[in-house]
Amino acid sequence: MRRNELLTQFPTPFYLFDEEGFRGNIARLVEEFRTFWPEYTPAYSFKTNYTPAICAMALEEGCLAEVVSDMEYSLAKKLGCPDEKILYNGPFKGPLSRELFLGGGMLNLDSLDETRRICALAASHPERIFRVGVRINLDLGAGFVSRFGMSVDSRELRDAMEAIAACKNLRLAGLHCHIKAPRDPESWRRRAEVMIAAADRYIDGVPEYFSLGSGMVPGRYDQTAGEWADFKPSWHDFAEAFFGPFIARYGASAQRPRVFTEPGRALITRYVSLFAKVDSIKEVQDRFLATTDGSFQNMGEMCTMARVPVRVHPGGGETRYFDNLDIMGYTCLEQDVMFPAYAGPLAVGDIVEFPNVGGYSLVYKPQFMIPQCAMYALQADGSVRTLMRAETFDDVFAKFGI
Repeated sequence: MRRNELLTQFPTPFYLFDEEGFRGNIARLVEEFRTFWPEYTPAYSFKTNYTPAICAMALEEGCLAEVVSDMEYSLAKKLGCPDEKILYNGPFKGPLSRELFLGGGMLNLDSLDETRRICALAASHPERIFRVGVRINLDLGAGFVSRFGMSVDSRELRDAMEAIAACKNLRLAGLHCHIKAPRDPESWRRRAEVMIAAADRYIDGVPEYFSLGSGMVPGRYDQTAGEWADFKPSWHDFAEAFFGPFIARYGASAQRPRVFTEPGRALITRYVSLFAKVDSIKEVQDRFLATTDGSFQNMGEMCTMARVPVRVHPGGGETRYFDNLDIMGYTCLEQDVMFPAYAGPLAVGDIVEFPNVGGYSLVYKPQFMIPQCAMYALQADGSVRTLMRAETFDDVFAKFGI
């Protein structure tokens, strides 16, 4: 089946996943990063897009699983991922985080209170030796104070480190960080330098691992304008900047630390598109608006962080040309703008394609007005694989007992 045939045979809205592109993106990341640091492994961020088939592909490509909730941890286990290949991060960990800790997984502590609880858990199993990581709060001059982790010079971090040191069967194996911004290669070099300095301060010898979050935006987004329009670094650019400090500090060590990053959006965003059909076009007080059967809630953050491209697939209706038309979603929300100021041809019945919606899209979609749509993958042999069926009325309302 060709792509155009897919548009005529499956009802809109729906997501379309590019499996070949996704797998290739992971392979390029690993190849570039291991050129500089062979001990590197990516950990796919389940929260970014937890479609089970996509998570399974990431694991098949050699990624670890990065989870921040018991729901995601349970999914990783359901997919056959062992504890030792799971990183459990986040500020609010569920009861299953204790299972991961006891199973030998990597648990990165976010606060002193959490540290004390884990120390008590380790002490209750004196016959075993456990390892743990600690999340460091970084300030790289992005103009905001992150809520996550503990500051390098804080009393809270010192107390947490002392508590770990006092627990006879618990050792500090590594350090973790994850910051929202900045996202350029130079900021990743500074991130590495700060984390290495923290390790020298708090860990005797060479750390077992560094778990360094995400926030890389390689120049692989297909877009027309927005936050990253002129931002085109490659995986190589990030790797060259990022691993310089590691090579300088640990390059000659007999035992070198494992390095993880936890990419989500940088891996998946480009490889999912949303398709929605134009239901109506109207003019309201000199403003042209097209309403579709999709929504900005299907697109997630990307339609607000950057002006994603839009591609129109003609549906056979009477086409008009517009200089300034807003493509809107189906919700009863004024802010449901999927693409502002569209210029070009459009007709009722056209199918509008929005690329770059793989990250923080379907996981953000609420059960508001219309249930979630389906996701398909077009296979190399022309067949179509359903990765997620469309939600039904019963999916939404069964939990209410009706």
